[in-house]
Amino acid sequence: MIPMKQKTIKLLSLLILMASLPGATLWNAFKSTADSQPEEQPLLPMMQKLMVQMNRINTGIYMQDYRLIDTTAHNIAHHPKIARSQMKKIKKVLGSEIKKFVYYDLQMVHSHADSMSMAARRENMQQVLEHYEIVQRGCVNCHVDFRTELREVLHPDQE
Repeated sequence: MIPMKQKTIKLLSLLILMASLPGATLWNAFKSTADSQPEEQPLLPMMQKLMVQMNRINTGIYMQDYRLIDTTAHNIAHHPKIARSQMKKIKKVLGSEIKKFVYYDLQMVHSHADSMSMAARRENMQQVLEHYEIVQRGCVNCHVDFRTELREVLHPDQE
């Protein structure tokens, strides 16, 4: 068994080595650029990617990595549009409730993800947290209100 002091030295050496390698920082490991996002995407893979991005922001919050929060919140605010073929089905099944669906997406998610990005650039954690909570609430409210209905229409084979 390696004594604690040697373990600590080895761990620190490894961390220093990783930090010195190009592209090996925690930042680059979590970075996701808006340029790599498609213009349109089916709803399910989009929601899965947004969940990963919300988890990245959560990591950024705990690590006080404002750059990670900024970039990831920006990517959430500028996520791809729902594929047109699916959007037609969504509008049809939701009817007048489409207004609520769009409100969650545009007002709660896009708007506050953008504000969260700006708060991260100012390194204002309190504002980051306020906007994060609103984005999260928008996502969860949308899931609670529409997930079952949309899953039945968009993915009937997954029932």
